[in-house]
Amino acid sequence: MSQSACKSYQTCEELLELLRANGFGEDASPLCDGTGEWPCTSMVENARILYTSVTPDNVKDTLIFVSKLFKDKSALHKKDMQELTKDAEFSCPEIGIDIYQPCSVTSCSFYTDNAWTNNCILCYRLRYGHEMLSLNDLSVLLKVDVVTLRTQLNKSLKSLSHGALKETIAQDGADEMITHLDVDRVCSVCEKTIPDEQVPLVKADFTYCGDDCYRYKPPVVLRIERDFGLPISSVLTLCIKKFSNLKSMSSAVGVGQPVFLNLCSRYSVDVPSSLTA
Repeated sequence: MSQSACKSYQTCEELLELLRANGFGEDASPLCDGTGEWPCTSMVENARILYTSVTPDNVKDTLIFVSKLFKDKSALHKKDMQELTKDAEFSCPEIGIDIYQPCSVTSCSFYTDNAWTNNCILCYRLRYGHEMLSLNDLSVLLKVDVVTLRTQLNKSLKSLSHGALKETIAQDGADEMITHLDVDRVCSVCEKTIPDEQVPLVKADFTYCGDDCYRYKPPVVLRIERDFGLPISSVLTLCIKKFSNLKSMSSAVGVGQPVFLNLCSRYSVDVPSSLTA
């Protein structure tokens, strides 16, 4: 088939001229041999280059080409094209280039399968002025229901705050490190040996010589002390020093917020008034 017989050939020529006029001639694919096969690889590739090059600076030329392609029946006008391309570019901090079309780098940690955000969470934040993303934003972007997201975020918060507190203790609390004995018939609190004739009190894998030791340090307290290697009062004090909100504090030691405040009260640890207001 000759070039003149290819219905798309003239369009390909005009498309190539438009790319050259906008400085993209070197990137453009050469005209095909006019075989008329569809999809025309040359035309599709050049159309892709045109799409990625559309900015408010070259709207006029692009609009002329679109009008010709649709024989002046296009519903798009110049103001429509300007609106469509307004703030379309996005400078990606990961690869250092401007993005004009949905990103295809699925391995990126900011990738999201939403073309209207250029498939990018960072682009969404900048374009819509969101310095912080709400659970509803994340639910839409990640296509995960809010309940599941909240569960995942709470797990992540607990893990991060727990690790941060451990790091603080390693730096500031080394002089107070303690070790709980885990020996049969030895009280986990006072460390006295329990006589053979006495039945030990066992609660949640901890052994008590009696109710007094159990009430003084119930399993939740011994678990925290064993986890962080410090007396409970020191753990709570460093936790309050490390974090600024009650949610992070309670997550770090693995208890609910009311329990955290109750422990502070029981072991005479001062709590900022802002946390109890």
